[in-house]
Amino acid sequence: MEETEFRLSERFFPYFRRMTLTRILPVLVVAILVAVFAVPGNAEMNPAMMVVMAVVLALAVGFGGWRGLRRQEASFRGFRVRLDADSIRRVQPGLPDLLIPKDRISRIIRVPGKGMTVFGAGRQEILGIPEALESFAVVESTLKAWHPFEIRKPSLASWAPMLVGLGTVVIFALVIMSSNRLFVTIAGGALILLMIYSTVALYRSKHVDARNRRFVWFMPLVTLAIAVRIWMAWTR
Repeated sequence: MEETEFRLSERFFPYFRRMTLTRILPVLVVAILVAVFAVPGNAEMNPAMMVVMAVVLALAVGFGGWRGLRRQEASFRGFRVRLDADSIRRVQPGLPDLLIPKDRISRIIRVPGKGMTVFGAGRQEILGIPEALESFAVVESTLKAWHPFEIRKPSLASWAPMLVGLGTVVIFALVIMSSNRLFVTIAGGALILLMIYSTVALYRSKHVDARNRRFVWFMPLVTLAIAVRIWMAWTR
């Protein structure tokens, strides 16, 4: 079998935009509200200044989000799945090529209406294939001959990143506003560990665009803010 290349069809992109907005927008809105209205202890801020800050942050985040969405869409337009007799490969701009030989496939999860995910032997060997891939049935039949499918129903798991993001932002706000030393220390310490883990995971990931990885710089700033808040809780 000669290597055959498959790309995403146009019907993928409206779905991608809708999925991205519904999962990212709530987190960004809550983050802006927290950044403007979450103040430590009994500190006060001028209401007019809060409104100005909210507008400025909304414009900055909106523009950044729009650019990020355009960049991700351009990356997916270069997404390719290459299939030959012995392996499946993902090629995508901004990401290292991902090759999974058929004898290293450990499982394949098929979700009707969504697509399938191929898992290799390594932790980073995960290849998602949307149903919007052109000639998806050809890829599906080939992979089914290589390894049995696990059929799963669509679940709420795809919303997990948004829920984790919302939870992180809310806990961060509570840490900033709380006057309870014990809560600030425990919750703040947990957030610091989460920030460190997320930073390392993003830098090591083969599934994060190299350009998007540059935005991880803000995580040390958040970590520093939390550490300062814990220090303030014990020195006041």
